[in-house]
Amino acid sequence: MRVNSRPYELELALFFCAALAVRVFLPPPFLDLFIPYTASSGFIAFKIHPGTYLIVVAALFEIARSDMRALIDMRKHAPLLILCAATAFAALTSLAQGRTQAVGYLIDSIICGALAGWIVTRLAPQMRQYVLVTMVALMGLNTLVSLFEYITHNRIMPFRYNEATFRPTAFLGHPLDNGLITLTIMMFTPALRWPFAVRLGLMTFFLLGVFISGARASTLIACLFYLLAFIAMMRSESQRNPRTAGMVLVGVLAAVVIAPILLMSGLADALLYRFEGGVVDKSTMTRIDIFGVLRYISFQELMLGSNIDKLHMLSRVYLNNGAVESPIVMMIFQFGLVVMVVLFGAIMYSVLRMGMARHMGLLAALAFLLSANTNNVLNVKSPALSFVFALLCVLPLKEIVAAPLAPARAPRRLRRPTDIGPRPDTTQPDAPRPQT
Repeated sequence: MRVNSRPYELELALFFCAALAVRVFLPPPFLDLFIPYTASSGFIAFKIHPGTYLIVVAALFEIARSDMRALIDMRKHAPLLILCAATAFAALTSLAQGRTQAVGYLIDSIICGALAGWIVTRLAPQMRQYVLVTMVALMGLNTLVSLFEYITHNRIMPFRYNEATFRPTAFLGHPLDNGLITLTIMMFTPALRWPFAVRLGLMTFFLLGVFISGARASTLIACLFYLLAFIAMMRSESQRNPRTAGMVLVGVLAAVVIAPILLMSGLADALLYRFEGGVVDKSTMTRIDIFGVLRYISFQELMLGSNIDKLHMLSRVYLNNGAVESPIVMMIFQFGLVVMVVLFGAIMYSVLRMGMARHMGLLAALAFLLSANTNNVLNVKSPALSFVFALLCVLPLKEIVAAPLAPARAPRRLRRPTDIGPRPDTTQPDAPRPQT
């Protein structure tokens, strides 16, 4: 049965958009006001994000309305299946050692991400654009809120940390998450079916959002990949509509001329406030120095895992820093070196492999992975994987995009009507002409 011929297609797409929005834009500090979402104790059902429950409901509905034989397509779902297998391995080893806290993270972040990507692949192509448009619209609102917070130095959502420098969080709970998710949506903006100038303007708007988020690594990555995406967009547009591409290029050159004047007016200091101490400072070095805590654990703890609370204690005592922004170190303490290699490798492989298989997906996957590895978003209960998997699966497969570009077989030449029928036998003498 064809995907786009099944009933309730629009309803499922709208429900999934709402579920993904709940998963992304309800941050943990807000949930902690009502349920013990991040507390070390409490009812286990409260450890799962409400958005995860909604995505599971959407997945169950998709299973109920589909032919069981067509649920898995190895071209689309092989990376997701590998990720789920690695997650199951990590969950079983954690349960065998009596560590149940990690199961909530595995379900809420990784399994939810795999389900989000799988549901999008089951939607009809025209419905997948609804997912992208919805996320672009909501992230546009999020960036406007970030700009408001940046100007007023007032947050609209609760924030649990004390920072020396104010950084906006908007609806994403933490400045680093704000920078990462904004960078991610910026890289998917070129996939919109909108005019070239509108897509370029949205990309620039989201680049501004990354700047004001105060996430330095995401800002540097965003600048690099914005340039790469712009070059790719200009190349494509110049082939399709040279006049539009030329007008945009003139605008870009004008912006290059005007930019130094704006930067000299003080705008540069406002946007680059997080780089006042340079690119490499104490905050940057903590991401490297954190690997030093591995010296204070036994070989058994290194291989089989220790405890996240012990990691934070060692970081405070020996590094004078309570923040741990390395997914590798956190996974070693939570699961052990063996499971870390399997799980972390599966996450990297699945995101990168899906990006390589999708049209315009490689740059987005690389930008996400580079930024995600500068903080601990891959090893905490975060919507990042759900967000990037859903958007990657919105993009069409490369083989489908390239199919119409293959040279078509030349049509068979039709014979003239006078040639229809068997040819006369040239070996026989011609019949005499009738007498007139």
